[in-house]
Amino acid sequence: YMLIIASLFTVSTLVMGFMNIRKQQLEQENTILIELMHKDKQRYEQAKLSNEKIQIKYHDIKQREHQGIVDYEELSEIEGDKEILNSTYFTGNPALDVVLSEKALLCGRLGIRFICTADGSVIEFMKPYHIYSLIGNALQNCIESVREQDDDVQKEIIVEIVRRNNMCVIKTTNYSCDALVLKDGIPQTKKTDIENHGFGTKSMRNVVHKYGGQISFISENNIFTMLAAIPLLR
Repeated sequence: YMLIIASLFTVSTLVMGFMNIRKQQLEQENTILIELMHKDKQRYEQAKLSNEKIQIKYHDIKQREHQGIVDYEELSEIEGDKEILNSTYFTGNPALDVVLSEKALLCGRLGIRFICTADGSVIEFMKPYHIYSLIGNALQNCIESVREQDDDVQKEIIVEIVRRNNMCVIKTTNYSCDALVLKDGIPQTKKTDIENHGFGTKSMRNVVHKYGGQISFISENNIFTMLAAIPLLR
């Protein structure tokens, strides 16, 4: 009996120890995700401000041109911003415009085709920095996957943000030659420092779950798809 009691005590102690370790890991992970969301919020505010400044400057110059006033010094300044203006999106949602424009510009510089169909009105219920974080992380994952591809055909990203029935559907598609390995429904990072990477995808899941939606990751015939569906209750 004493041996049985001692064994049970040892087992229970080990179980409690593992539970405490897991609890600490979850708390640490939650802290990291909160910090990442805070950084995404700051980056959104900075990107939004920069985007607004360029558009206001461009609009003012065009207005003066219509009035017959040409400032050649200002025109030379705006030339450097034309690349940004050419990548600017107008979906009806300012936060979505910022993140799409930012990633489209990056894709253009990396030689990646960026194909986008987006209705900004379907995600107007989401907080701006949640939009920036969710879409930004999804597209950054796509960019990281295709940027090193040798075949130009494979350097393509497709993003769709549309309404289907009573659901907001967010979908990204890109080529990927890596096998999909899921853990708790989350793709595992290819980077060697696993403990400090892969939080972007977890952050995406947190945002989708916050609005009562579901997110899934699918790989078939070297095509990787991220699909998020969020109910539209409004």
